[in-house]
This record gives sequence, C-alpha cells and structure tokens, in this order.
Amino acid sequence: MPAAELDIDDIEVGHKATSATATSTKATASDLSVDWGDEDAMSRDGLDRIKPTDDKAKVRCAVLTDFVKPQVAWKHYIPKDGKKGGYRCLSKRDKKKKWAFVGAPACCCQKLNGNNDTQATLEFAVLCLKYINADVTTGGYKPDANGDIPPIRWEIGWLKLSRAGFKAISELVLEGETAEDFDFTISVKENTIGYDYKRKSKGLPLFRTNPELLAEVKAEAAQYADGIALQKNLGRLITEIDMKALLAGASVATGGKGNIDDTGDL
Repeated sequence: MPAAELDIDDIEVGHKATSATATSTKATASDLSVDWGDEDAMSRDGLDRIKPTDDKAKVRCAVLTDFVKPQVAWKHYIPKDGKKGGYRCLSKRDKKKKWAFVGAPACCCQKLNGNNDTQATLEFAVLCLKYINADVTTGGYKPDANGDIPPIRWEIGWLKLSRAGFKAISELVLEGETAEDFDFTISVKENTIGYDYKRKSKGLPLFRTNPELLAEVKAEAAQYADGIALQKNLGRLITEIDMKALLAGASVATGGKGNIDDTGDL
C-alpha cells in the first residue's frame, strides 16, 4: 500500500526531514550558449508568472516578501486592434485616504472609468517561490516506498494579485506571524473566476527548514531586491501625450458591465 502524503509538519524532527528539504542543483551557464527549451532564456526578466496550469491543479508556493516588498499600482486594460494592453494609470492617488484622487483624474481615467472592463484597477506583483514538484492535486509531497520525501525542486516567479487576492493571502497570516512564515496553495475557483488561496503548512515554508536550500533561494532572490522586475508586470508606463494618442485610437465603450474586479488576478 502506498505511503500517505506527508508535509514537513507531519515529519518528526530529525527523521528523514533532510530528505524532504534537500536542495536541488540549479544549472548555471559558463558562457553564452543556450539549449533549446531553456526556461530561463524564454522567460521575461527571469520571472514567470505563477498560476495553476488548469482548473483542477493546485500550485504550492511561498511569498518572498522579506527580500522585496509587494509592488502595487493602478492599471488600465486598453483595447485596441482586437487586443488588450495593460498600461499604468496616470492619475495621482493618496494611499492613506483609500486611494482617493489627488487633484483631477488624468486623461486615462476621464475616458476609461466609465467601463468596468477598462477602469483603473489596483494590482499587486509579489515575488514568490513555487514548488515545482509538489503534487498538483493537493500541493503536498508524497513519500516513496521507503518513506523518503523527494528533494524539493523550485523556481522563483511572481504572483499577480487583485485587491481581493491580496486580502485573501493577508487573512492567512496567524497572530504573531508574517506572510513569509508559511506555504499556501493557489487553485482556480469552482466558478473559474479568480483564485482560492489556502494555507498548506502549519509552520515554516518547506524551503526555509533547510539552511542550504534557504541560502540558495536567498542568493537567487537577491537579484530582484530593487523591485524593478516586479514593477514591469504592473503595466506599461507611458507619457500623458502618448496616453492621449493611444486613447484616440482605442475602441472603448462607456457604461460596460464587465467583471474586471473578479478577473483582476487571472
């Protein structure tokens, strides 16, 4: 009979725990050569978006916000030539006053805020570790016939969160904790609109329980500490003149009843 699935919290300390958190070897190129299919070479800025592969899959991950804080911005999705592009909102807002406008709304909000699909929405970009080889149906790790947990395989990416998604993860934090103190899973909601975020570990994230693995993650995460790679995912920033030119050619209707608030983290 196959062994039941275990998480690090279910393993007695000192008993096969090092197997559960063993570090993987990440290949590094010594020259400019590259192999076909190289994931790092094909990803933008070395950061791929973390999300479930399908409606039934679960992704296990842990935020790395102790290395770089979440980045946040208001963003418009502007349709043109049959496609939607993400652009940074130019309006000034006050964070301390529920993001109320400071002065008059910019030209983008003046034209686009009459439609729920194009109005400015708050988006968050969060640096995150994804457990590549966690079970896609549960987010856990299954031991082999000998009771050994496979070595953890991982990669660093980013989470795109709506206001609701950011709130959902914030609510997983227990008293006395920070958001970096646990693993959680992401799955598509039953209605396929938006995501569910569920806590997976009782204690520390799996990768933080092994000093060597933690050091490896720290070394890779350090390159994103300035937040620039995350900010690039919060919409293209253009001048007011360029924004007006873009809006002049955009096919934007007013009074639409889209569901951008529900799909902002998709």
